[in-house]
Amino acid sequence: MDSKTQRTAGTWKVGSFKGRRTQIWSGNPDTNGIHVAEATDHSGLHGERNAAFIVRACNAHDELVAALRSAVAVWDKVGYPVSVAKEVDSVRATLSKVQS
Repeated sequence: MDSKTQRTAGTWKVGSFKGRRTQIWSGNPDTNGIHVAEATDHSGLHGERNAAFIVRACNAHDELVAALRSAVAVWDKVGYPVSVAKEVDSVRATLSKVQS
């Protein structure tokens, strides 16, 4: 478990089960990986796409949060034009969601 994000650490990957790429793994699914989850749906049509989406989102999470924190730190230090206040508030709200 990663203490910073409270999730299984590592680069997540999509793995196969019965020929369908619906498993989500931390590490290498063929050697020493940890099976994290299975992305399925009732129709069976979206499991592979859902798994790929979850893996992309999880792998980008820490970098996206760091980028948002950096942006907020700059805005707090030097300010920002009033014309982008709505967008700045949106970034702050989004960052608040992922940090809670």
